[in-house]
Amino acid sequence: EVMDRLFKKMGKKYTAPSLQFFEDTVTSVECGAALPSAGLFYCPDSRQMFVDLSFFKAVKKTHPLFTDIAQYYTIAPQTGHHIEQLLGITDKVEDQRNHLTSDDYQKLLYKQELLADYYAGVLMHYAWKKNMESGDAELAIIQATAISDELDQKDDVNVIDTYHYADISERANQLYKGYRSGNLEQGENDVFTAA
Repeated sequence: EVMDRLFKKMGKKYTAPSLQFFEDTVTSVECGAALPSAGLFYCPDSRQMFVDLSFFKAVKKTHPLFTDIAQYYTIAPQTGHHIEQLLGITDKVEDQRNHLTSDDYQKLLYKQELLADYYAGVLMHYAWKKNMESGDAELAIIQATAISDELDQKDDVNVIDTYHYADISERANQLYKGYRSGNLEQGENDVFTAA
């Protein structure tokens, strides 16, 4: 509902991602297989958000007092990736793959991940019914990262790391910036033009 409203303000149509719930492992998806350390992930090819219930159980068991904000945070950046897909940002980034050096392309991916955190903050601006301070944003990211680390140690297979793509303070800064602004439109310029 939030995104539908914000997209309409931009003259665009929002289509929600489909949700796929699983526990521990999901296979045979367009974006490959995932293990518990993935927690949640978004597959742009199928426009599906995959939600690992074992990740949420681990959050609740390990951090019962902060379960709500940690769960909100883990869902919100995946919604951010869906927003990037709908706004054509994912395709723009992919188009640069063959035009940039490997290092420069990695920097672009890094910024795309930070943009997903910014969009997560915008979503939380409207959907999170409690006040959020910058310290809360950092705490949510720290908790998600810690759970990912704990679950990753139990796996015998390496999976794509969805939580260590940037410095925690940078991620918290973008999350909180999006939360304070509530503005989808300024995110792309703000993140991609930053030095």
